[in-house]
Amino acid sequence: MRLEELTDQIAPEWRAAFVQFIRTGDASDDFLAYLDSDPACQEAVEAAFAAQSEAFRRFAKLASDPDELAAAVQQRSSEVIAEDPSASLAAAADLDDTQQEESVG
Repeated sequence: MRLEELTDQIAPEWRAAFVQFIRTGDASDDFLAYLDSDPACQEAVEAAFAAQSEAFRRFAKLASDPDELAAAVQQRSSEVIAEDPSASLAAAADLDDTQQEESVG
């Protein structure tokens, strides 16, 4: 589930606090009171933490197998380029001549 979908479940005045909480674990007493009283917020927090847990699990699996990690990085790089080719061109433009040669071959 995407962050935007989760924040849609949160009252607008609490969205920034929600994002801070799921990213850092830090929360004000007021936000924690809101969390305790709002089932939709509780569900959104649970979904966010479940997604983070799954991401860590996948990362640990990839990190334990260098070939699988390289394949995943290559796949994600291809997806990013397909999504926004100009972003890859901008990133390449920031490389010096040596880095550009190394990235090509």
